[in-house]
Amino acid sequence: WIEKEVKPHYPNITPIKLENYRIPLPDNSIDFIIMLNVFHELDDVMETLNECKRVMKPKGKFILSDWRKEETPKGPSYDIRVDVDIATEQIEKTEMTIIEEIPNDLPNNYLIIAEK
Repeated sequence: WIEKEVKPHYPNITPIKLENYRIPLPDNSIDFIIMLNVFHELDDVMETLNECKRVMKPKGKFILSDWRKEETPKGPSYDIRVDVDIATEQIEKTEMTIIEEIPNDLPNNYLIIAEK
């Protein structure tokens, strides 16, 4: 979807798929990472977050948006959703700094912005 819908308008954006917790990029090479509606699917949250931090430049941004832990008309089952407080805690364990937490402004999601 990003290749088809976003890249034609923003050619400097390059989507890269995480493979087995590994991002195929050098340390300190990414300005920002966006993780959208996949956080609840991660098998090893801390390994994934630490890998994200590894590839982020100093002062790089990490943007996480995932389904709020409440019943909504669409999205994954309630049981696998991750509460915003738990997600924030996990991000902070990587020693990234939370810049902003927006728990309820989106219809079904929360938004967390952190910095390396």
